[in-house]
Amino acid sequence: MILLFVLPRDLLSAIIFIVTAPIIPTFMFLIGSISEKLNQKQWLTLSRMSAYFFDVLQGLPTLKLFNRTKETVKRIDNITNIFRIKTLNVLRVAFLSALVLEVASTISVAVIAVAIGLRLLNGDFNFADALFILIIAPDFYLPLRQLGVSYHAGMEGVSSFERISELIKNESFETMNSNQTKKIIEYDSPIFFENVSFTYEERNIKALNSIFLVIEPKKVTALVGQTGSGKTTLMNMLLRFINPSQGIIKFGHQNLLEINEDEWRKNIAWIPQNPHLFNKTILENIKLSKDDATIQEVIDAANKSKIHNLISSLPNQYNTLVGEAGENFSGGEIQRIALARAYLRNAPIILVDEPTANLDPIIEEEIMNDMFDLYKEKTVLIIAHRLNTIIKADKIIVMKNGRVDAIGSHSELLEKSLYYKKLFEQKMLE
Repeated sequence: MILLFVLPRDLLSAIIFIVTAPIIPTFMFLIGSISEKLNQKQWLTLSRMSAYFFDVLQGLPTLKLFNRTKETVKRIDNITNIFRIKTLNVLRVAFLSALVLEVASTISVAVIAVAIGLRLLNGDFNFADALFILIIAPDFYLPLRQLGVSYHAGMEGVSSFERISELIKNESFETMNSNQTKKIIEYDSPIFFENVSFTYEERNIKALNSIFLVIEPKKVTALVGQTGSGKTTLMNMLLRFINPSQGIIKFGHQNLLEINEDEWRKNIAWIPQNPHLFNKTILENIKLSKDDATIQEVIDAANKSKIHNLISSLPNQYNTLVGEAGENFSGGEIQRIALARAYLRNAPIILVDEPTANLDPIIEEEIMNDMFDLYKEKTVLIIAHRLNTIIKADKIIVMKNGRVDAIGSHSELLEKSLYYKKLFEQKMLE
């Protein structure tokens, strides 16, 4: 727009505008490419620092117990210092970029002023036009300078988004097609693992290696094996947290990856080893599994999990705040609230990661009995560590080094699986 006013008054000034204008975007691009790399390093350092802080906070009692707090403080100081250096590098480039853009625009305005001034001295130029051009010249470069500032801010945004996208990256979000809107047709179908393998990005060893197995409907299937055998990886695939590196998982005749994630998870109840309670009311924590549940449905679920009487004895009953991570409740009470969630969900498929670990034996036995009431007429897969859980299962799948070592009942496996017998004799199933 400014060129349209300048061109009729002074062709030379218009040419200078046209020639010097690309200089600012050129510098912006050259410095921006450097800034982008530095921003990526900064966000990578920030994510690592945040992860370490979170890890330290979770393990603070352990660090104090083993007198490792001083070493941890030194480590934190080292990590924060690295982040400070990365941040200063980014700021240094940002300030350099701003300086270069300002200098470039100032020199361009100065060139125009010199060209106009020389002609004014020679009497070859109209003073009014000269004054007009000199006044609007800085405004001609202003949008370019502002674009430079926005460009660098955008580079920082792109870098941060790339870090976030790594956390939420999932194949189902990358290829949203009509197949992924399929709904579950048969709820009482078996789950098939056909030549399923999985390798974590940071490791070369396969967490699962050519798995073939069937999880039968309306039966309790126990997964057993030592740490690192692939039990949790297999469970995470059914939760749709990760997808197979190769092979296919089928629910009946349907490819699990073709079933809409929300639809699939609506039909799953998940009971983790250490259930998480949010710092909300008991009612809100139980309704987490079914947000449209009525208060009577919540009470029925709490009765089935045998936690209703305790809740009723509290001053605020179901409106009682559970505290951060359920700090106001014991381990057994937290397990029962998690069990109430599962009862309220009433899903046909239940996935469990041995919820009775670290409990008093008497409480454990009570909860186990209540959980097997929940399992009736459900398809259940449980990562089992306790012998009493394993014996009650309809089928046991023994995992070893990412493979299926043996399948059968407890008595069958004692006869035909040397590895299972070894685990049993060494009490590694406890």
